[in-house]
Amino acid sequence: MKLTNRQLFFMLALLILVIVLLPIVIGMLVGNVLASGMMGNMMGSGMMGSGQISGGSWGMMMALGSLRLIAILAALIIGGLLLVRSLTDLPSRRGDGAPPLELLQRRYAAGEITQADYERMRQELLPPTTLQPR
Repeated sequence: MKLTNRQLFFMLALLILVIVLLPIVIGMLVGNVLASGMMGNMMGSGMMGSGQISGGSWGMMMALGSLRLIAILAALIIGGLLLVRSLTDLPSRRGDGAPPLELLQRRYAAGEITQADYERMRQELLPPTTLQPR
């Protein structure tokens, strides 16, 4: 499956969004856990201990940190791919999406090829005609 530049840009934007939002999510997670532990100590219940982060919360933060690292690596790879594509995708190779005969006419009009070359290439591009018996 060949991805278009538009799809790659969308994926890159999504990855950058993940990279930016994950620290906020991790910060909220750590803040909530620490705040609930400290509030528990102030109230005397001490459910979370002395404001320490539980093992499950550490696991969640580690998973989110790993996800952020993967997103950063993927963003770098996709950004590199887009850079290489933009540097190597020359208009002469793309053909600007025009049909071959139209490109040939443009080249002839621009003086890039002679009339003999134009006629020869035009004959090669045209479909062969079949003679119909009468």
